[in-house]
Formats: sequence, structure tokens, C-alpha cells
Amino acid sequence: MRGLAAFLMIFGVFSFVAVLIFLGDQPLLLGFTTLIAISGAGLLYRDRKFAAAPLPAYERDAPLASANPWETLSVDSPSATPATLLTKTIAAFENSLKATVSIESEQAGRAILQIRLPGGQATAFVHDSPQAVDVSELRALFALASSRNCRVAYSITAGDFTPRALVWSQGRGILLIAHGRVEQIR
Repeated sequence: MRGLAAFLMIFGVFSFVAVLIFLGDQPLLLGFTTLIAISGAGLLYRDRKFAAAPLPAYERDAPLASANPWETLSVDSPSATPATLLTKTIAAFENSLKATVSIESEQAGRAILQIRLPGGQATAFVHDSPQAVDVSELRALFALASSRNCRVAYSITAGDFTPRALVWSQGRGILLIAHGRVEQIR
């Protein structure tokens, strides 16, 4: 890059002098040659400024860890203690709705459940946190449930829902269960 920068600076200066000597007062050509010299100086500055941070080298011939990008999601089994909201939720779906529940992802007190019901399928977000669930999380749940053609979606939280989330969820097929009251699943 330094070679190109030096070439542009030298070419710009010599072109400027040549235009002045041979063509006289040509503002367009003088401006263009000045622009060439300034761009060469800019490249030289950029090269010096970013020389300390080399670009990462990638192994082009290395095989991919997985051809399926969804396999990179961490899917952990639920905790062995029955006191967690996730295990209570799974038990409520399996007992009261005779559903087959699979954990799609679980991390930091949040889980996504895929639920196979006798009449179709459903998706559930489980939030094992006392913080209020906002409308943005319900929008994500609605988008996920819509993309999977689910007939219903559940948002189950140990806390509560914000007023905006309560208003937004009405009429969208999202059942809200607050304060961990999984006995409401029917």
C-alpha cells in the first residue's frame, strides 16, 4: 500500500507541475492532479495509522466445524432441580396438554421451547427472571411463532409484563403467564 501511496503522491505532484508548464492555467486539471496527490498522502496516512493492527489470517482450506449454522446454538438440558420455572413449565405442558416439549435453547434464565400439541404446534419463551418482559421480546416470540406456523405462543415469566407488552399482545395469539403461574397452562 505504501508503494501505491508514494506513486500517487509523486504522480500528482509531477502532473501538477506539467499542467502548469505546458497547459497554463487549467483549473480542472490542476484540481484533479491536486486530488491525486492528496489521495496518495491519505493512503500513506491510513497505512501508517493502521499498520499496528494487522488483519486476521483465515485458514481457507480448513473444514467447517459444521455445515449447519443452527448446530452452534447451545442446547442444554434443564436443571435437575424441579424448582426452576423451566422444569415446571415443561411438566405443565406435558401433564395438562399432553404435549411433547423440546428445549431449543437455554441460557442465563431464558429458554425457547418447541411444543408439539395434539392439534398443532406452539412455541414458548420462558423467562426465569423477576424483571418485566417488554414488548420487544414479545415481538420476537410472535415472529418466531409466525415463521413456524404455530397456532399459539406462550410467554412465561417469573416476573411481570410491561403495560406496552400487555397491550401489544392482545389479539395476536400470545398467551402471557406472569409470576410463574404455570398452572394456567391449559
